[in-house]
Amino acid sequence: MRFWNQLPQGGWVASRENVRVYAMLTEELGLHGLWVGDHIVIPPGYESQYPYAATHPVPADRPFLEAYTTLAYVAGATQRVRIAVTAAVTPYRHPLLHAKVAATLDHLSGGRLEIALGVGWLREEFDALGAQFKHRGAVTDETIESMLALWTGEPVSYAGKHVSFDTVQCLPQPVQRPGPPLWIGGSGPRAIRRMKRFGAGWLGPDMPVSTFLEQVEQARADGDELPVSAKVWLLDDVDPDGDELAISVVGGSPDLAVLKRLAAAGITDIRLDLSRLPSHERPKHIHAFARASRKEGLLSDDD
Repeated sequence: MRFWNQLPQGGWVASRENVRVYAMLTEELGLHGLWVGDHIVIPPGYESQYPYAATHPVPADRPFLEAYTTLAYVAGATQRVRIAVTAAVTPYRHPLLHAKVAATLDHLSGGRLEIALGVGWLREEFDALGAQFKHRGAVTDETIESMLALWTGEPVSYAGKHVSFDTVQCLPQPVQRPGPPLWIGGSGPRAIRRMKRFGAGWLGPDMPVSTFLEQVEQARADGDELPVSAKVWLLDDVDPDGDELAISVVGGSPDLAVLKRLAAAGITDIRLDLSRLPSHERPKHIHAFARASRKEGLLSDDD
């Protein structure tokens, strides 16, 4: 299993100093990667329903660092750790710009970028950016297809129903071939079909453990052994009889029972979410998590 630490991207902890501290800590502890989410703007008073809680965890009046810019800063401050946007809201970026930014970041980081691609949920953000919300699924598919073509480095054009451009080249190419590893964010049949179509991994959202594992079985029903990533909370108030994708850190001793269950199911990647812990306690809990995971053989220095 690969373990990805969450960068302090949103809220008052989202500072240059904190981003650097978390990046260096993650590399020092031997975790595999760093992840950020994606929003350009969060309009005040939005009415769209956040799919995974009553409201988005970062209010509209708080800082929220742009994903690719943040990862570019992190790439320059680190040597080994991988970096990921999970998940990039695909329909509101033009594929030429998205492909170019991703290729540049992969090039400058020495091939350390991974990208999850999602359709988005915040209609008001789409409206502010002048992007299509109604057809965002179709736009996402055409965008992924055209980005993969652009990453070949050859002259390409694209003519879809929602996305089109005349012949261009996207250079430099990404270091990783045929491009940065792709993940598909979201859940349900549409996300699974998109994952299978593009040979990408599945980035599971917040959901109960039992539901998550059921969807993993559906995603792998055809025998596909594509990678699967789970988002797991580090919490100090886990219900011992609950079904939450969460690790209790009470007393500084992480309970890794959920991780062992996920490992047994063949889950390849774990994205740690620290945002429900007090900000001043997060570094010590990451230290404790790394020690416990290494002791249990879940985190290896050879990975």
